[in-house]
Amino acid sequence: MNTRRYEKGDGRRTAPENVQEAWWIGRMSYFFEGLCLLLIAVPLVMAYRSIPAEDRFATSSDEGYYMKYAQAFAQDGIRSIPRALHHHFDTPEIHPFPHPGRFGFTIFTGTWLKVFPDTYRSLAHLSFMAFVLFLALSYYFSRRYLGQEFAVLYTLLLSCSPLMMASSRRILQDSLLHLFWAVPFWLFFEYLMTRRRWAFFGFCAACIVALTIKEASAFLIFFFVVAWIVFKVFYVKDLPLQDFAWVVLAPPVGAFVLYIVFLGGWGNFAALVDFVSGVHMGGPVANPGMTSYSQFGTGPWFKFLVDFLLLCPWVTILCLGYVFYLLSARKMGHLHAYGLLFLLVLFPLLSVLKFTRVIRFAMSLEIVMCLFALLALLQLLRSRNWWSFFGVQVAVLLICFSQIQFFHKVYVEMGTYDTISVWLLLGRKIIPYFYMMR
Repeated sequence: MNTRRYEKGDGRRTAPENVQEAWWIGRMSYFFEGLCLLLIAVPLVMAYRSIPAEDRFATSSDEGYYMKYAQAFAQDGIRSIPRALHHHFDTPEIHPFPHPGRFGFTIFTGTWLKVFPDTYRSLAHLSFMAFVLFLALSYYFSRRYLGQEFAVLYTLLLSCSPLMMASSRRILQDSLLHLFWAVPFWLFFEYLMTRRRWAFFGFCAACIVALTIKEASAFLIFFFVVAWIVFKVFYVKDLPLQDFAWVVLAPPVGAFVLYIVFLGGWGNFAALVDFVSGVHMGGPVANPGMTSYSQFGTGPWFKFLVDFLLLCPWVTILCLGYVFYLLSARKMGHLHAYGLLFLLVLFPLLSVLKFTRVIRFAMSLEIVMCLFALLALLQLLRSRNWWSFFGVQVAVLLICFSQIQFFHKVYVEMGTYDTISVWLLLGRKIIPYFYMMR
C-alpha cells in the first residue's frame, strides 16, 4: 500500500502540532485521498439534481412565505420587513407559518433575488451554496486541527448526511443557518487555541448573523460561555477576562440593535418577543390556522436522539459510544472537550422547545456527531498494522453509501418535505405505509 510517512518540513505530510501523536497521520494513500475528495461530488450532484421542479415547492407552506418575504425585500428593501411583521401579527390564520421577524434570512434571500432569477429553484441554489461553503469550512478547520487524512474522511461523511443534503435543496432557513452555526463554532475554537483577534471578532459577527436568522441561535451563547470558562479554568488557557464580557454581551447586544433597526422600533421587537415566547414555550395556539400536522413537532426530550438513530444510525451509535468513552476518560484533547461541550449544552437546550422537536432544527449537532463518529472508528480500529486505517476508510465509505441510499429513499422517492418522525419510520419500514391528512 502506497501510504505517506510523517515527514517534518513537508506542510502537506506533517501532522498539526496538537495531533502529532495521532496514529492515522500519513497512512492514507494519495490515490485514496483523491478518491474520497472526488466522492464528495457524488452527494453534491445528487442533492443538486434532486432540487424540485419550479411547481413542486411548498408554495402554500413555509417555502411560499420565505419567497414572499424575499420578493418583498428585493422590491421594497428594509421597509418590507416591519410591514410584513404587522401583517403576520394581524392575521391569525398564518401564525403557524414562519414569521418575518427572522430578517437575517430575508436579507440573504432578498439580496439573492436582486442578482439571480426570481424563481423558487433559483432561491434553492442559495441553500445549496451554503452547504458547499459549510463543507469547505469543515475541511479547512478539521485539516488544521486533526490532519489531512481526517479532514478528507470527515468532509466526506458530512457531505453524505441525509439531513444536510435535503436542506441544501429547499427554500428553508436550515442550510444557511447551519452554515452560520458552523462558522462561530470553528472560529471560537480557533480563538481558544490561538487567541487570534480575527477569529474572535469573526466569531462575534457570525454569531450575531445567526441570531438574526433564527432566535434559537441564542442557545449558542450558552455553549460559548461554558466553553470559555472550561478552557480558561481547566485547560489554563491565557484568555483575557474582557473577552468573556464580549462573549456574553456582544452577540445579543449586536443582534438586539439590528432587530430594533430592521423591525422598525422597540414596539415591534417587544411584540415579536412576546409572540415567539408563546410559540415555543406556551400551549397550543387556539386559532383556525393551527393544524394537526403541527403536533408532529412535539414529543419527549429524547425525540431528537430517536430521529437521529432513524436518519443516520451508524453515525449516531458511534457518536454515542465515543461520548461515553470521553466521559469515562481522565483526560481528553482540546477539540474532544470542545465537541463534547457542544453536545452536552445544546442537546438539552434544543429539547426544551416544546413544539419544534423536528430533526432539521437540530441539524447542526451533526458537526460534532460526524466528528465523534470518525474518532470512534479510529479508536476502535487503532493498530500498527497496515489494514487498520484501510478498515476505517472502508467503514466510512459503507456508512456514506447507506446514508445516500436513505436520502434517496426518503427525500427523492417519498418526496419528503419536512423530516418528521413519521416519514423516517416509513423510510425504515418500521411502520407500514398509510395516508396521513396534512
